[in-house]
Amino acid sequence: MENYLDIFINSYSEYWNYFLNLIYFREIENYFYGLIAISVIVWVLEILFPWRENQSIFRKDFWLDTFYMFFNFSFLIFSFL
Repeated sequence: MENYLDIFINSYSEYWNYFLNLIYFREIENYFYGLIAISVIVWVLEILFPWRENQSIFRKDFWLDTFYMFFNFSFLIFSFL
């Protein structure tokens, strides 16, 4: 049982270190910052050219969508490790 616990702890600690490297070291190929940049660009375009009249800047589920964007990012990265 200790062996399984060690595997579990090591895998999550390695993933945590990988995630911190993604955030702290900014490179041109970094998917994390690319995701943020593309999302901000699309959000600004939605503000400048709204699909509907009187569309609010922060719609109903804006923060929920933001959470899922980062959750899916971490799930995607974790599935490839």
